[in-house]
Amino acid sequence: MCDFSNEAHDSLPPKASATPPAAHPESRRTTTAAWFVVILLFGVALRLFQLGEASLWLDEAATYRRVSHPLPFLLINIAVNDAHPPAFYLIVHLLTLPFMELGHLEWMLRYPSALAGILTIVVIWMTERRLCPASAFPVATLFTACSAFGVFYAQEARHYVFVGLWVAIGNLAVLRAMSRQRIGSREFVLYFLSMGLALYTFYYALFFWIGHVAAIALTGALRRDNWKRWTAFLAAPILAFLLYVPVILGMKKRLIAAGSPMGYRLPDVGTIFRSLAEVAVGLEPFGRHSEGEWTVLAAIVAAAPLLVLLTAWCRLSAMQRSLVVMAVGSVVCLVFFPFKPHTMEAKHLSGLLPVYALCIGQTATLFSRPPGSGGRRLLKAGVWGILPVVLALNACSLTNYFRGPLVKENWRAAGEFLNSRLDESDIVMPGPFYLEYPLELYLIPEHRERLKTVSELYAEVVDGDGAPLSEDSSYKDARTIWLVELLDSPVSYRDTDTITVAAQGRRAAGEAVFPGRLGTIRLTPYGRP
Repeated sequence: MCDFSNEAHDSLPPKASATPPAAHPESRRTTTAAWFVVILLFGVALRLFQLGEASLWLDEAATYRRVSHPLPFLLINIAVNDAHPPAFYLIVHLLTLPFMELGHLEWMLRYPSALAGILTIVVIWMTERRLCPASAFPVATLFTACSAFGVFYAQEARHYVFVGLWVAIGNLAVLRAMSRQRIGSREFVLYFLSMGLALYTFYYALFFWIGHVAAIALTGALRRDNWKRWTAFLAAPILAFLLYVPVILGMKKRLIAAGSPMGYRLPDVGTIFRSLAEVAVGLEPFGRHSEGEWTVLAAIVAAAPLLVLLTAWCRLSAMQRSLVVMAVGSVVCLVFFPFKPHTMEAKHLSGLLPVYALCIGQTATLFSRPPGSGGRRLLKAGVWGILPVVLALNACSLTNYFRGPLVKENWRAAGEFLNSRLDESDIVMPGPFYLEYPLELYLIPEHRERLKTVSELYAEVVDGDGAPLSEDSSYKDARTIWLVELLDSPVSYRDTDTITVAAQGRRAAGEAVFPGRLGTIRLTPYGRP
């Protein structure tokens, strides 16, 4: 018996499709590119808005001191005096060198970070197109551009936004290799340079490298026929970083000798929640000093996209699963890493932002299809309800950030206060740490000579046994000593040597306080009775 089904089918007129025809690929690409340009311009505007308004804070002043040195001395100075690797300082040195004599110090020092934040948006867009080329709207790119956490660190002269950029490029290299099921020379070079720079920028980039290892191992990308290539791919940046390990060990010895806290300290649950919430929705979206249930609420909102992806694990592609593993793996590493000279802070998770943004984008893509069953319809509604909430909280954080009257540390106001009150015989004594760095920037040239560190004055105040010296010490000639302290900072402590110097034979004559987000500056004049 013959089968005429094909003939009959061919003779019938074409049946109308139940669904509208898909948009032409060229039209979709044009639409996506147009959205990207709009989003990028918005991200650029956010990162450049008020870039030079706030005064430099302590660590930014330290950045200026490092990068203002000639290149050979810069490398030596970092190896001896700075707990961070040199890549960030080298980049800022090269980018700011042509503008050192032009003024506008705050803007000049911060624009490299703003540039890194802008480039991160571009890399996220490229990665998103790799993950989901059929998507018409770049959700992850939009989140990255609007991220309050991303804007916050793109507007300070520190290295954290650069870590996010290098990790984002490393993510792109890994996902390119996974999608092509082969490691080409482009992917190898891209990963080697990006993760090598990440490690030479901030040691905690190691956690995101571990996330890459876990993603490749747990998502089926690693096979018998390619394990050698993946091993070389992952090992290359680590081998390059081993050259700097002797410098790290030497720095660790100096930190221990200086009394810096070392050893394992498991962060409490509140600190973990607060750090994750800052990455996802920014700093203080509910207002200044929001604590307790607000932090928990923000952390739940932040974790929702990852939880949604975990519930849909069986439906995810290998690349989508790798994003979840990267995000979870890096956070777990940071929580349990046994060497934390500081408490756990959101800035240590700066490399998490690109992964989190891509997870948000993939969550939206996953549930952009027809809802199907009632359960899937409810889940889809929940997902599309979470995304506006995350964006709204970031908008609140940005509003609080740009409108907030407090800067991190108001050294400009402190310098102006001292400039209007210093006498020819006065001494300005900063303590603790390197508080002379920002004071040198905001004191007028003739007043910088009044700056005396405690190490310079301590020998004139007490002898080797701590007993007071005689009244003929040159220190006694000063009419007033202005003690400069940094309070309420997570890295500040009571400097007894400085206080001993200031209090020797004198009395407190009042104080002036300059509040900030991270540390409050207090100026106390000590005058003769």
